[in-house]
Amino acid sequence: MRYILASLVILFLSFFELINPVKSAVQWTFTPFQFGLKQVASSTNDTFGFFTSLQLISRDNVRLLEENAELESKILELKITEEENRTLREQIGVKKSYTCRYYGKCPRPDGFIIRIG
Repeated sequence: MRYILASLVILFLSFFELINPVKSAVQWTFTPFQFGLKQVASSTNDTFGFFTSLQLISRDNVRLLEENAELESKILELKITEEENRTLREQIGVKKSYTCRYYGKCPRPDGFIIRIG
C-alpha cells in the first residue's frame, strides 16, 4: 500500500514539475553507473561471442581433420593401385604407356581420330 502511495506522490510532483531538481541529481549520480554497467554488459556479450565462435571453429576443425584423413586414405589407395599397375605392366611386358585423348570425329560413321602422345 505504501508503494502505491509513494508512486502517487511522485506522479503528483512530476505533474507540476516539482521533482525536476531531484530528478537531475539522481541522473547526475547514476549516469556513470549506467555507463559502466553498459560497458560491462557489452564486454560480457563479446566474451560469450568469442566462446561461441571457438565452438564453431572447433567443430570445423574436427570436420576438416576427418576430411583430411579420408583424403589421405584415398591417396594411399591410389598409390597401391599405381604400384599394382606398374607390376602388371612389367609382367605382361608393356614397355611404355600412352595417354590418349579424344581429338575429333572421324569421317567414317563408326570411328574416331585419336591423337597419341
